[in-house]
Amino acid sequence: MDVVERADVVSQDFAQKFKEKLLLNQEKNVSTKMPLVAQADFAYLYKLATGQLGEQQDPEHTAEVLRRMKKIVRRYVRKA
Repeated sequence: MDVVERADVVSQDFAQKFKEKLLLNQEKNVSTKMPLVAQADFAYLYKLATGQLGEQQDPEHTAEVLRRMKKIVRRYVRKA
């Protein structure tokens, strides 16, 4: 009978630790809450803002991209 009780305790302990680990992984993995397209848009805007993209040759093209990005960001904000 002791073996069965010990197995039950070990099983419950394992189940609890497994649930805690799953919750911890979900909290760490925030990127799953943000669509991949939104992540790409954010990365582009970050690089643009920090000057990592270099100097843009066509200011009209840059203005058009920023207008489109502004509309896209508004859609993300409404969903949140």
